[in-house]
Amino acid sequence: MSIQAEALSFSYTRAQKVLADVSLTAPAGKTMFILGANGSGKTTLLSCLAGVLRPESGRIAVDTIPLSHLSPPARARTIGFVPQIHTPVFAYTVGEVVLMGRAPHLSLLSRPGKRDREAAMQAITAVGLTKLRDHPYTEISGGERRLTLIARGLAQGVKYLLLDEPDAHLDPAYQHHTLTTLAQLAHTQGLGILISSHRPNNALFYGDSVIIIGQGKIICHGPPHTAITPTALQVAYGMEFELLTDGNGRRAVIPVTQSAHGNRIP
Repeated sequence: MSIQAEALSFSYTRAQKVLADVSLTAPAGKTMFILGANGSGKTTLLSCLAGVLRPESGRIAVDTIPLSHLSPPARARTIGFVPQIHTPVFAYTVGEVVLMGRAPHLSLLSRPGKRDREAAMQAITAVGLTKLRDHPYTEISGGERRLTLIARGLAQGVKYLLLDEPDAHLDPAYQHHTLTTLAQLAHTQGLGILISSHRPNNALFYGDSVIIIGQGKIICHGPPHTAITPTALQVAYGMEFELLTDGNGRRAVIPVTQSAHGNRIP
């Protein structure tokens, strides 16, 4: 059970190759991080895997079924996509926003029923937003909005949840809560979680695997503790990194900077 991509390529214009021969396997029940600099192709890759964009070449399959063979409702019941930025238009409550995730399960002109409301409530509970169910979505914090969108994806009943930088613009506590929640959903509910991120340490702490991408190509992939190296990060981000390890074997990476006197400061 996995999302598989083989030799994906995508261009917005003839002169702008965003993805070039990208292949990956994202298994169910695991959390995969996609790391890379701005413009490296992370969001484009997620959008192709979610069916939002169509690659110009290559193949995407979900549980061995070609993505192109799935109807839009069937695709929405299988893959959920959580964008980085979501600007609300109306002051729907948290519960109403999550309930919208049930749309792929409803027929034309039908209304959500008891089963749909139960699924939405289960999703709200799973991300810890029970107390905010009746709060306006426009009046909650950025971290709470991010969790609301994750709950909406869960309410869809999907097998795979793709998230574009869910750790962006969040304080450390909300980053930890959000990423811990996602990792638990992968391990307890068997969801396949794909996360694009700019934070290598989050991939080290919360990921089962990682892909590092640069200029639309995969630089390296594998378990975070072997794939995330100063060399790979320097290729991806164009700057030096240093790897730190404590007495318990926990690892972290930090940028290397220069002091005012030209000395190297880790």
